[in-house]
Amino acid sequence: ILQVVVAVLLDNFTAGTQQQDLAEALIRQKRNRTVTHPLDPILHSIYSSYDTDVDLQHRIKTIFQKLDSDAQGTLTYNKMREGFRRLAVTPAVHLSHDDYDLIMEQAALGEDVHELTEEQFQTLMVEQVEDYVTRIVSDAVVVLQGASAEKTALLHAFKIMIMEKVDAEERHDAKAAE
Repeated sequence: ILQVVVAVLLDNFTAGTQQQDLAEALIRQKRNRTVTHPLDPILHSIYSSYDTDVDLQHRIKTIFQKLDSDAQGTLTYNKMREGFRRLAVTPAVHLSHDDYDLIMEQAALGEDVHELTEEQFQTLMVEQVEDYVTRIVSDAVVVLQGASAEKTALLHAFKIMIMEKVDAEERHDAKAAE
């Protein structure tokens, strides 16, 4: 029976060591992660705190109201740039004009859009949160490649579900445009 106890203890020790290595890898990744998108600090704040779609919409509306400094109901590049700087996120958001143009292009609003309504901002930010989640899952898949097959498979499944959702939305938008 002593051999069985030793084998179980050794197995638990090995599993614990793997968990600790994985936790350390995640901490290193988080520490070394650079901001890959100008809105990442805001997206992280939104992503880590909302519970439902209604809550997400409410949080985005609150951000819109904070950015809309003159309460005109629209956001320009300058309002967004200055408003994002004022938000209490770390690191601070620095939105360049090129970043703004790229975000507008990704949201299929085009570079010539000079003002966003609250509805357009809602749509844009929901898409940005979805992109952020996709990046987070992709990063986690890379870090967890040495982890258990179940965890890796779960993250791959999440990634596939996200990509299928994006593909379905793109097909829907293409049909609506026809």
